[in-house]
Amino acid sequence: MTDEAPGAGPTPAPLQKPDRFNLIEACLARGLETSPDKPALIVASANADPEIYSYTELQRLILSAHEILSSRLERGERLIVDLGHCSLFPIVFFGAISAGLVPVPLSDQLSAAERAFIVRDSGARLAICHHPDAYQTSGCLCLTPEDFSDAKSSAAFHLATGSNDPAFLIYTSGTSGRPKGVLHAHRSLIGRRPMIDHWFALNPSDRLLHAGAFNWTYTLGVGLIDPWSIGATSIVYTGDKHPSLWPDLIERYAISLFAAVPSLYRRMLKYATLSPERMPSLRHGLCAGESLPASLLDNWRQTTGRALYEALGMSECSTYISSSPHRPVRPGSAGHIQPGRAVTILNEDSLTSPAATGETGLIAIHRSEPGLMLGYWDGDTQTPKPLGEWFLTGDRARRDEDGYIWHEGRADDVMNAFGYRVAAEEVERALSSHPSLEEVAVTTTITETHAELITAFVIVKSGYSFDQDALERHAAERLADYKRPKRWKIIENFPRTPSGKLVRKRLKDVWT
Repeated sequence: MTDEAPGAGPTPAPLQKPDRFNLIEACLARGLETSPDKPALIVASANADPEIYSYTELQRLILSAHEILSSRLERGERLIVDLGHCSLFPIVFFGAISAGLVPVPLSDQLSAAERAFIVRDSGARLAICHHPDAYQTSGCLCLTPEDFSDAKSSAAFHLATGSNDPAFLIYTSGTSGRPKGVLHAHRSLIGRRPMIDHWFALNPSDRLLHAGAFNWTYTLGVGLIDPWSIGATSIVYTGDKHPSLWPDLIERYAISLFAAVPSLYRRMLKYATLSPERMPSLRHGLCAGESLPASLLDNWRQTTGRALYEALGMSECSTYISSSPHRPVRPGSAGHIQPGRAVTILNEDSLTSPAATGETGLIAIHRSEPGLMLGYWDGDTQTPKPLGEWFLTGDRARRDEDGYIWHEGRADDVMNAFGYRVAAEEVERALSSHPSLEEVAVTTTITETHAELITAFVIVKSGYSFDQDALERHAAERLADYKRPKRWKIIENFPRTPSGKLVRKRLKDVWT
């Protein structure tokens, strides 16, 4: 079910016995044992000195939050964490996990209706927030940052939870149009271990800067949990996030690893001053959240002299396919299935046997995979919905003869073109190599006669003009006729989620 690859990285935090496994206790163990006074978390801002928390201080604050929260809720109950992008967010989030509670992180960009749905669906009885008025009609009790300002913990231990006990609940976009609750267990920390060596190549001396906000699970996981699990230092920036600022931050804080979405690397190339001489401490960059176009990878390498390593994953299981320094990167491929992962590509027709080499199938995760969610939250029964033997991710991919995985888009992004199934990402990958295009995304649009035509939405690079004939010749050299766009539209920006992911279905609204 998995690939083989060399494993040479440091061992993450020691495991506890399955009947006693608390995610944050295990996560902080190595740093507390080997370097308790070392910075575990640095929260940088634009107009103030950075907040610096050692492993000892971080442990104290988390246990203080544990004590406050456990006095209000019973083990296993849910609470909303709605604190925006500030240092209290991770302290409350991990304090809840320490206490055996189930935090539900919220983005401060949610509408009132979206927030109300999550409160109702999760059954949360408590909200930690800046604005209690927003929860007046929710039935939630509220605590504000002031309730944690002078906390002094008398709690000496994290709660003795089990590895399969619920740890946190996150809400992600659903195909039905309503958010889905994804319930993860404390064992999800174990499931993250293949990433340490086979994506990050992370070591205890690293200083990792994550470009995201604290409410995003990409930040909470890659930005905090993973570095802490081996005793490294996490840096998160809370100020204005213009792309030109990131190289300065990398230099100021001697960052060795930088994690972001591909679109931020693209904006940095466009707006920041970059060269191989800049950011001397940076070893390489990490990217996830959307596919990494080969043209962007090449541009970043040539401009900065640094590598980018991509990972493919989802909220239900973090990342499980990635490139890394252990193998040559093949531009356009997401890399290999991480060693130790219970992941495969199933034949789309049978869904019981692996797809043949070169055959496009569905990425599937076996229920034995420790990083896989406990299940989708059922708001009606307040329980997770059970999983079958295989969890079908909805991602289509193929494996080449050397084990490299080529992502062919989401199953629900597969277009129907003249009776053929066409993956949007396959077309985008082919078009994005044209030198005049900054970005490209494709979907189908409907004609007056109700025909579905593949439509390319493009952002043209500065200094270039839109040349449809040249783009069509470029497509003809790389794609079968039925895969080529029949319509083209220039746009200035793509519709994206708050975390930067392309919302392909909203492109249809742009077509006029």
